[in-house]
Amino acid sequence: MNIRVLSYNCRGLRLGQSAGDKARRSVVDNLLENCDILCMRETFLAKQDLDKLNSLNDNFHGAGESTTDLGMGIVRGRIPGGVAILWNKKLDSSVNVIRLDVDWCIAIHFTHNNKEFVILNVYTPYECHQNEDEYLNRLAFIYSFIQNNNYCSVYVIGDMNADISDRNSLFANHMAQFCQDNNLILSSKVLLPTDSYTYISEAWHTTSWLDHCIRTADAHASVC
Repeated sequence: MNIRVLSYNCRGLRLGQSAGDKARRSVVDNLLENCDILCMRETFLAKQDLDKLNSLNDNFHGAGESTTDLGMGIVRGRIPGGVAILWNKKLDSSVNVIRLDVDWCIAIHFTHNNKEFVILNVYTPYECHQNEDEYLNRLAFIYSFIQNNNYCSVYVIGDMNADISDRNSLFANHMAQFCQDNNLILSSKVLLPTDSYTYISEAWHTTSWLDHCIRTADAHASVC
């Protein structure tokens, strides 16, 4: 049996079961019908809402991280960021959630066909010079996790905010160098057509390739 993993920037995850909530969640519900594991970013959920991920779909359990604790005071504007992973309940016996004590990454460890795998679902800051140090810190954090844990097959999936379709993208260059320096494979670039994109600007009607999958060699070899 193969495990199908999908990735999605949901730009706000509605957790309710009303007709309106279900309509706004239709893409997520459709994705869940076609995968075993779903990695999501930009959930815009508060910490108080994360337990509801376990009741979002009858066939899935979930875990997430949030940038905002409603118990700390009044929130102005929408809640930023947020990451979550949902997995089919048939995988419950082999899935363990890994908490990394950050609000931009959550991971799961699971065993399949006697092999161990780790999926890190990550969300990085958008590209600008003010965010460069934070971006590099997050890349270093990811590699430190890989180095400090004895997992051969690691998948880093998420919004890397690194547009590899733009040769002038600073963050894309950082990500490429990160992969080269640490013997990691940018599988999204290797396996997908060069004209791929994951984001459409509503304002400028342009496309960008911001979301990626980075893998260790063993993990890349297991992809089909």
